[in-house]
Amino acid sequence: MKYSAAFNGAVALKMSRNRTTNDGISFPNRVRYESFDHLQFTTGPIGTSVSDCVLGTKVQLDADVRFADPNLKPTEWNEDAFLAAQDVSDIKPKIGILQDSPFLPTGAAVKRAVYYAEFTLKRLGYEVVPFFLTDEVWQ
Repeated sequence: MKYSAAFNGAVALKMSRNRTTNDGISFPNRVRYESFDHLQFTTGPIGTSVSDCVLGTKVQLDADVRFADPNLKPTEWNEDAFLAAQDVSDIKPKIGILQDSPFLPTGAAVKRAVYYAEFTLKRLGYEVVPFFLTDEVWQ
């Protein structure tokens, strides 16, 4: 969903599983896509702007929509939390950069792209910190 939106100049929000209804969605043919059985799909809004996605999320989390599907977790739109999250004018995010990992070996082109991204983010004033995957993550 996110990739199809990004490749078409749109905006998408990938919701957590079982937060929105999957009623009316056809599943891929198991014979052709059986290697993807481990992937759990989810639905979410796609629009031309973030405002479209906010509106789509409000609709998908509406109590009447949730009532029609007994498999959904009870999640409601929280306008106060949404508005509080919008006030980030003085916050610069800290961005973790995964340089290398024995679990995820990368080629030279990927390392070069990560280096360029790190350089650009620092130049724009973001705090960039190293990020490491430890053995505990994989156990």
